[in-house]
Amino acid sequence: MDCFFLRHDADISEIKLQKGETEGARWVGKAELENMIAQKKVAFPVTRRYSELFSFLMQEGFI
Repeated sequence: MDCFFLRHDADISEIKLQKGETEGARWVGKAELENMIAQKKVAFPVTRRYSELFSFLMQEGFI
């Protein structure tokens, strides 16, 4: 699972998925993603990347 942070007003139907590589996509907010992590619905490598990226974004003042 790949996790992307996007600040853009776009409809999910505009996202093009690579055939054979991608099963699906959906938008989730910060609270929902953290809830998914707490429920172990997100793979550990993604959880670790999210934590590192979120810390960086906070430190640099992006969020």
